[in-house]
Amino acid sequence: MELGLENEFFSPYLHDSAFGWYFDHDLCLLANLSDYQRLVLPNSGGNEYEYDRWSQYKAFYNTPDADREYVLYWEKMVKEMKWLENHVLKDFLEWVPMRRKGLYQSIKIANGFTNIHLGLTCHGFEEYVLRTRLYRLFVEGLDRAFLEIWKRVNEGQFRRCTEGISKELPDQRVQELIAQEINYKRALPKTYAQYARKKLQVAQVLGIIPRAEIPA
Repeated sequence: MELGLENEFFSPYLHDSAFGWYFDHDLCLLANLSDYQRLVLPNSGGNEYEYDRWSQYKAFYNTPDADREYVLYWEKMVKEMKWLENHVLKDFLEWVPMRRKGLYQSIKIANGFTNIHLGLTCHGFEEYVLRTRLYRLFVEGLDRAFLEIWKRVNEGQFRRCTEGISKELPDQRVQELIAQEINYKRALPKTYAQYARKKLQVAQVLGIIPRAEIPA
């Protein structure tokens, strides 16, 4: 890698993110990093950024083991902390004790892994809180609202969110299909867990790391 940098032989591949990945030039100058740690996913997503905290992700310098464990940590945190969803929009004084309780629980979850440090644990918790707030504010409930609209207007006039939906379908199934479309159209910024999962997959394809099971 260092020889390629000196001769600029790999320059197009180091700086062109057309492949969906690239080796960051500045990270390549850090001799103590592995090729996996130098590997970066571009932050692109049409008119909006794909990853809201992309610059932080680059600076984590996580190893493959740490990223695998982080994905598992995130999934367990989301599963076991659903109770927090009912509190993220509360006033400051009500929110503070709930946040403290949630942070403590996230640290307990992270303690079950060997490669996740405290800073990464706290980042994951704060990202979970932010994402949950955005979902509660801008996404949740839209499927039910659109279902009512769908039931009152001609199907052809509401093609954007109901294309392919027959009026013979039960309301519950219609709502599920609308919810899928809303989640796609109003996609929230991706999390580090999604970034890490994709990076692990790319690294395996490139042969940077051996193939191993990646959390789905």
